[in-house]
Amino acid sequence: SLGYAAVIAFTALFFLFCGYFVDSHSIPQGWKWMNTVSTMKYPYEGLLMNEFGGTRNFSSNPPLDGNAILENLTISVVKDRKWRMVLYLLGWAVFYRVLFYLVLRFASKNKRK
Repeated sequence: SLGYAAVIAFTALFFLFCGYFVDSHSIPQGWKWMNTVSTMKYPYEGLLMNEFGGTRNFSSNPPLDGNAILENLTISVVKDRKWRMVLYLLGWAVFYRVLFYLVLRFASKNKRK
């Protein structure tokens, strides 16, 4: 159906602009909005902050700690920032639930009588 095609297309776009292939600060200016609305950006950056945040060494020659890896990816190293990513993700989930409800309530052709 058309809904499945739209979900696949938006998921591909969100994945393309979440910062996985190109860090979010290297995305061209005209496409930065896509990074902001990407629902995959927030769990991806939160996961990286959770895994690499701190001063644990991940390489011995040259010494490379987790914060240096995050800074190289232009991801914040502020300690509470990963919880902000969780809140953004929850906010998007609520927004989509409300949006889907409104679409089903007012735009659906299958209505009860």
